[in-house]
Amino acid sequence: MVLAIDAELQEIAERGLDEALAAMKAEGGDVIFLDPTNGELLALASRQASSRGFGSIRASAFTDPFEPGSTAKLFTAAALLTHRRVGSSDAVFAAVAAAAWIGEGCAQDWPTRRRGVK
Repeated sequence: MVLAIDAELQEIAERGLDEALAAMKAEGGDVIFLDPTNGELLALASRQASSRGFGSIRASAFTDPFEPGSTAKLFTAAALLTHRRVGSSDAVFAAVAAAAWIGEGCAQDWPTRRRGVK
């Protein structure tokens, strides 16, 4: 078996995660480095708090459900590029309250009448 884990990236992932958890006073987190050309796992760091402190034996990145958060932006960008709605040098700005200006148009995910306003 040949492992794709990069020892230097693994150290960066673990150190970065530990620093971020301390700075944010978070209960856990995951860092994953993948090779974008072939999907190989290059590094993985996972920390989950327990009653005895950090040191979970499971890699929550693989075992726990999570909200995709900003990863959805990658798929949105890919769809816009694929359908030639934007060019590779165009900027797409998301406005507050889930709206995105694309060229002269604005894509919104709420009714025309704003929530809470009559």
